Order: sequence, then C-alpha cells, then structure tokens
Amino acid sequence: MASKRAKTAIAAIVALAAAGGGYVTMSSGDRVPDDVALAATYLVSPWEGRELRAYPDPATGGAPWTICDGDTVGVKRGMVETPAGCDRRLSRRMMQFRGELVACIPNFAAKPLSWRAMMNSLSYNIGTGATCRSTAARLGNARGMTFRPRGDMVAISTSQAFGLSTTSIQLDTVLDAYDPAKHSSAPKLVIGATVYTPSVTVVTPDLVNPKKRRVLANFTVPATTEARARFDMTSTEVTDVPFIENIALYAL
Repeated sequence: MASKRAKTAIAAIVALAAAGGGYVTMSSGDRVPDDVALAATYLVSPWEGRELRAYPDPATGGAPWTICDGDTVGVKRGMVETPAGCDRRLSRRMMQFRGELVACIPNFAAKPLSWRAMMNSLSYNIGTGATCRSTAARLGNARGMTFRPRGDMVAISTSQAFGLSTTSIQLDTVLDAYDPAKHSSAPKLVIGATVYTPSVTVVTPDLVNPKKRRVLANFTVPATTEARARFDMTSTEVTDVPFIENIALYAL
C-alpha cells in the first residue's frame, strides 16, 4: 500500500475497532477482528476484483470455478452471487484463515495491525499452510516489539544450516511498502553471539512497484556452517511501516 493510503486505512480501522472493542462490523453484518477488517477491505477486495457470476479457471477452462473476490469454495458452474453474498463469503473465509494463523503463529493477536492484515491477505492468496511456513511468519515471530513506539524494528530468523562450511554468505531480501524518505534498512548476519555487517550491499528498486526493492548483502565471516539473518529497519511514522516479503541466505 502507498504510505498515505496505508495511514488512512489503518486509522479508519483503528477508529472502528476502538468503538467496537477490537472488532469491526462489516457490511455483511459479521463482526471481525481489526486485522481481518483491514485485510478484507483494503488488501483483498480492491485487488482481487469482484465477479458476481462464477467463472472458470483459465488453465482448465472449468474447475475450480471462482466467484466474488477470488473465492473457490463450494463454487459451481452457473452460480450467481449478490454483493451482500460476496461480502459474507469474504468475511467468513478471512475469519477461517485467521483462525488457522492464530493456531500456527504464537501471540498472533499481539503483532502489529499492519503485519497481521498482511498475513491474512497472504493466506487468502497462497493458503494458510504456505503462509505459516513462510519467512514472513518466521521473522514475524522474532520481530522485536520493544522499540515499536519509536518505529524501530528488528527481525531475526532462526539459525539456518548450510550443510557445508563457508566464509562467504549472501543475504537476499525483498522489501515492500518501503519509502526511503521515511524508512531505513540495514541487513546483518548473526553467527553465535556476533553480529556482522555486510562488506557490500546492492539495493535494486523494482521497475514496476516503486515501493518494492531487492537488497543483496554480501558478508565475509569466519568459517561457519550456519547463520541467522537479521534485518534492522526504522520508520519515522509507526502507522507506516515496511515489511519483508521474502528473505534467503546463501553460502557462496
């Protein structure tokens, strides 16, 4: 999301949730947590495109049939929905995915609203199983909350074993919702109790999405068979935060 849109969206949901005890009443009449409301209203519905008549899968010309905001559950050829019916489908599917995320990610409800909404949206697109196994989930579990009031964020992965000994490691990270005027980022590597900074860092902006960029960081370290990725970021506005879309470690 663009920064102004993100701030407006989050502020609107926060206000509604504050009045509803942490819940928002959707147009379908369903009461959902703030993160589901944010994801459904601003991340899923605007980008999926709503179709009231079931349409076939482009690859098969048939099943799975899709309707509303990309929903395939119980959809058959010839099915027609109303806008209200699509609203109900979206709210209830999002609640299903959220319940599965709560089960696989400890303290899910305590995470930042924008991160929870992003994970809900990711689950809607790739499924909860893949989302729970994603780097985003692992780094979300390690995200340091102590500094959130100042907009400082530190994510540290679990230890990754290479299966060989190396003195040269590359950290490959894709950032999204990143605004260099408000945000800073610093890739690092953790081996044992030592934190290493990169010898070379190359940042490549995405040609299509100006808010997305790839960060390649190369590290020279003492011989090791494993390491942890660490990524430090800051934001001047706590309602406008970037997130890590993907991250990988390579032994060179």
